[in-house]
Amino acid sequence: MAKHPLNTDPYARPSSEAEYGTRHPARYEARQPKVGSTQSLLRMRAHVHGSAATQSIPDNAATDVVFDTVDFDTAGLLASNQFIIPSTGKVTGAWLIHAHVTWASAAAGLREVDLLANGSVVASSLDVGGTTAGTSLDVTLLVNDPNTGTAYKVQAKQTSGGGALNLDKAASRTYFEIIHLW
Repeated sequence: MAKHPLNTDPYARPSSEAEYGTRHPARYEARQPKVGSTQSLLRMRAHVHGSAATQSIPDNAATDVVFDTVDFDTAGLLASNQFIIPSTGKVTGAWLIHAHVTWASAAAGLREVDLLANGSVVASSLDVGGTTAGTSLDVTLLVNDPNTGTAYKVQAKQTSGGGALNLDKAASRTYFEIIHLW
């Protein structure tokens, strides 16, 4: 087999798609082993949002954000409103966990969104309220080699001083997602 003109490594061996994955003009997809006959070991992922139009968050009280509508969940990661790192398959490597929460408009106080791992805050986002449009907050966490069984969930807190404040639970405004990167 002739060596490719751009290959300057004299010890490189040709690869086959069957051995290393598939080739695409814009990317390289690693071969993805299967659990059983269907479930991919790599790139487990899920994206969820809430089914209610709003969720009321009391003043100065951390409240679990409800995510009960599954947009996709390739490995059954969502359980009891939180993502659980599975105990089967390849779970080592980097995981990206992201939550986006949008608040109804209100001028006073602060808005906070926390990402919790087994009940402890591991990432947080904080901003002041606004009157012209709702405040949107993102909280993102990159975890390397998480422990199996670790449960990640989202909590919201506000200090408007005027009682409860609603979250905008439109699917494009308040959601929670996780992806096993590699």
